[in-house]
Amino acid sequence: MKQNEYIPKIVSLITRLRQEVDSLNQARLFDINIQSESFVKDLFNLIFPSYELENINIVKGIANFSAIDLGDETNKIAIQVTSNADGTKIATTIEKFIEKELYKKFTKLIIFSITKKKATKLSFDTKGQFTFNSNTDIQDFNDLIKIIISLSAAKQKEILDFLESEIGEASSTSKVSRPSEVETILELIEYLSSEKNLNDIREPLDPDPQGKIYKRFSDYSGFLENEIKTYIPRYEAIRLEAEKVLGLDGAKVTWIRTALQVLSERLLREKQNDPKAALDALVDYFDNKLSIRGRTYDQGAIRYYLLHELIECNVFPDTAIKQ
Repeated sequence: MKQNEYIPKIVSLITRLRQEVDSLNQARLFDINIQSESFVKDLFNLIFPSYELENINIVKGIANFSAIDLGDETNKIAIQVTSNADGTKIATTIEKFIEKELYKKFTKLIIFSITKKKATKLSFDTKGQFTFNSNTDIQDFNDLIKIIISLSAAKQKEILDFLESEIGEASSTSKVSRPSEVETILELIEYLSSEKNLNDIREPLDPDPQGKIYKRFSDYSGFLENEIKTYIPRYEAIRLEAEKVLGLDGAKVTWIRTALQVLSERLLREKQNDPKAALDALVDYFDNKLSIRGRTYDQGAIRYYLLHELIECNVFPDTAIKQ
């Protein structure tokens, strides 16, 4: 499916942009925040065809709109684009929104963070002039990705083309490109969750990583311990972000578990119960499966994911599985 091709690339490009914003802001270089306003406008208008967002600061050029950056007077939507969507920033924006009586033109206010939004349970005083919901009206790129996932392949391709033109190409016709770590994990999860050529469905097991590492594979405990210490800290946040983006449901989790257990059991038998050799074979197997389109994936990210699933008892499962 084309969605399986487009979504990882979209996520990779957006992740690159967000990392760039974070780095520049830490260096106190804030010009990119202003430049992002037009980017966010075009992206929203692309995702939501009925939107007619304009850059208020450019089109209107008047102080009355200082509380917001983007506005769609037809659909009555206003957006504040920020790299710091903390409680103080949101409260100040709402205060100015009311002070300038912008609620008369816009009935919906969105605070859009170009970095990762901060979780908040705060409620904000809108003086009864409009409704603001902290759960839905504070957004970031992850919220947009969830919507993009539900769109048609044609629309996803259109969004990908836009992102490549604005942020940079995710691939090149002149040379083989190397996908990012997040793209690798996204594509690996997508591949596993779509693997339906299996004879049985595996039930979840209670993981016992200590027993697996120090008892069952005691001859290899030093190797496994070092692998886990090396890869888990580096990639854990990336996996959590990928799973959040994909919104894994119970069915996909079951297919992932079953595919990993079946394949890892077979390779472990072939390697005479040597987890090091079997792990290397698993990494090579999935690298080959993902590289069908002629791209070289991040083997470190693949290795991390398999180590994580080893701890979860989906790679080299410990006991006989209920059929």
